[in-house]
Amino acid sequence: FSKKLTCGANSEIVSAMANQKNLSGQDIDNILDEVSDQEDIALGSELSKIKDELNGKFGSLAQKMERQLARLRQKLEAEKQEQAALKQKIQASQQQRDEFKQEAVQKTNDLNQINEFYKNDADEQQFSALHNGIVQRHQSMQQQLQATNYSTDVSAMNKAWQDEVKKITSAILSSPSKAELASILDELQQRTKDVNTLKQIENGSLPIEAVSDLVDKAEERHAAQQGDQMAAYKTPGIIENAEVLQNNAQWDKCMALVRDFVLQNQQRLAQRNDLYMQELAGRIGDLSQFKEILNLKIAEEDETVPLYERKKHLAKIKAKKQQEANRRRVDLCNNVQQRHNQVESQAKNTLNAQSQKDQNELQSLSNNDGGWRKEFDQDTRALVEYLV
Repeated sequence: FSKKLTCGANSEIVSAMANQKNLSGQDIDNILDEVSDQEDIALGSELSKIKDELNGKFGSLAQKMERQLARLRQKLEAEKQEQAALKQKIQASQQQRDEFKQEAVQKTNDLNQINEFYKNDADEQQFSALHNGIVQRHQSMQQQLQATNYSTDVSAMNKAWQDEVKKITSAILSSPSKAELASILDELQQRTKDVNTLKQIENGSLPIEAVSDLVDKAEERHAAQQGDQMAAYKTPGIIENAEVLQNNAQWDKCMALVRDFVLQNQQRLAQRNDLYMQELAGRIGDLSQFKEILNLKIAEEDETVPLYERKKHLAKIKAKKQQEANRRRVDLCNNVQQRHNQVESQAKNTLNAQSQKDQNELQSLSNNDGGWRKEFDQDTRALVEYLV
């Protein structure tokens, strides 16, 4: 009972009440009930306040979570849209690829059909039908590509193939014999071999000199196609078509330019390699000359002079000897500089000023020379001070 009296929210009132000695037990109970009611009211008020506060926090948390969920839903929706757009692009790309693959197959079929026409002596109407079919096929192809949002215009590519087919058919129709067409087709095959030979020369499988033989053989082949009985090449027939003969002459000119370019660059490369070897030999000579500098003798070191006399002037002899060695060392470094200027100037004449690769090579040579001069100057200076 004492603990109850002293622990309530209205302990001061209860204490005052306890000091009244004339109170009956019933009075004390009534007062305690009143105090308990007041405490219950205060506790209820406090609990209501806590409840309202928690309700507010939970409401705010719910709103925050709802906003986050809304943002997540928007993000998921955006990602779905991006995935759908990407899927459409991939599908369109596959359709575009299929169109080009189909066109490649159709072009092979065009050539096979032309070959069959030639074998069966087809008339001009059949060739014309083939050409019209190609035009219609290309129109359909362009429509299909446009439907897949292909942005590049393929009309120029299609027109080039149509013109090529028309040119081949015109050559066949104007050809007086199958032997001439066979010779034209043989020429195309030989040109493919010419290009393959050039690739082998480029990658080092064949020597550089093979390019001259390649040009000579092409010229001899073209002479045989014009009926030269002295030509060793055996052609399927004589070519009389003026356009084909002119094209052969252009091929000969192109091959000659390639030959001159290859041989000229090979000569320049050999000259450049010679310069690099000269520089290596020069650097060996630099070391040899510096060795002589380290071993130099001056007049004061004459062994006929008594040793005790020489020891008296040892410091002067050393200073004079180092001075002479340094003078020769500086002259040697200047000669190295002059040699590098000359080598770099000559190497520049063997390089193409318009080629970035050649310019990089020249810059690399200059950097290497500069590094040698710097290292040679530092090392020789230190060695003179230490060894002479």
